Amino acid sequence: MSKTLIVLHVLNVIIGSLCIVVLGLTAHSIVVKDRANPPLPSNIKDTSTGMLIWAGCGGIVDMLLFLCLLSAKPLRRNARNMPSALYQNIVLFVVTFILLRPLIILIYTYVEYHGSIKSSTSTADGYLTSESWACYLGTSSDAHALCNELRAARYLLIPILILGVGMPAIVLWIRTNMSSAEKA
Repeated sequence: MSKTLIVLHVLNVIIGSLCIVVLGLTAHSIVVKDRANPPLPSNIKDTSTGMLIWAGCGGIVDMLLFLCLLSAKPLRRNARNMPSALYQNIVLFVVTFILLRPLIILIYTYVEYHGSIKSSTSTADGYLTSESWACYLGTSSDAHALCNELRAARYLLIPILILGVGMPAIVLWIRTNMSSAEKA
């Protein structure tokens, strides 16, 4: 196995591990939110929690899919013992999805969170998220735990995104090296 494939595997496992942590933090924050005393107000908009669940579950699925793709020998080689174009395109699609999912979720959760902060002074017109309620209006220990866990899950998307940038870059670098070797 070449060094670049080892680097791809290491990046994939690190990203998958961080996604497991995001999923664990988000799942525990849901448990804490359900037992919060006093209960959350009725104008809570909680789409960002669902998006964080998607980040965790989707990252785990992508990690396993990428591991399966890199270990599927019949798909990797064509008759000339070169990687097939279909296989290369599938791998590129998966690593692009690994990059784009945390980017989309990070943008959405920040926009929703900051939109709720701006409307928290007049909550009759606006909305709150679980995180903004817990961080700014909650007074119990459950509220502080909820605040810390949702912030940690959201902030963990940043290293996932940074590491995710490396995967398409490495895959594209491998593709260009193989295409130049094929032409030679």
